[in-house]
Amino acid sequence: MVRTCCIDGCEASYYSKGMCKPHYRQDYYLRNGSRERANFKSWRIANLDHEYARWAAYHAEHKDELAALRRDKYWADPASAARKAAEWRERNPGKCDAWRKSNPKLWAMRNRENQRRRHRDKPVDYVAILEEHGMVCHICDCEIESMAGLHFDHVIPLSKGGPHAADNIRPSHAACNLRKGARLLEEVA
Repeated sequence: MVRTCCIDGCEASYYSKGMCKPHYRQDYYLRNGSRERANFKSWRIANLDHEYARWAAYHAEHKDELAALRRDKYWADPASAARKAAEWRERNPGKCDAWRKSNPKLWAMRNRENQRRRHRDKPVDYVAILEEHGMVCHICDCEIESMAGLHFDHVIPLSKGGPHAADNIRPSHAACNLRKGARLLEEVA
């Protein structure tokens, strides 16, 4: 005769103390959970290198999935995410400043990307801008020969608070626009 689990409705075979293995483990952790958690925490502290390596391997293997989860969580409630980020910056002002100072190029690049993202949803009619101003560079006042050499420049850069609107956008040579960068015309030598 095969003994079965004593838990009602479970037909699994007997393991120990009248229960199947899953029910026995559940009962064990209900009785000894705090001790098991303390043991596990002390083990993790003693083996931090192992834990960091395991964490890094997992994140490298699941990079795209984790990025999608973070993105979905952010877009589910962007106001809450922004509030939490602001609270973190308030609690850790030195960390923000230290990172910003040690990574000036990366900070500038992220700042530009954020500005572009903020203004991406505002449509601008570039054909109307060309009809109004013609193929003349607003920086050097010379004719723009081809569409390949055409850029559209924000007269007041987004980083200086300029709007992404038709009255702030002018045609320019690619080289002139890149030389001007995120500066005002007066600042360009």
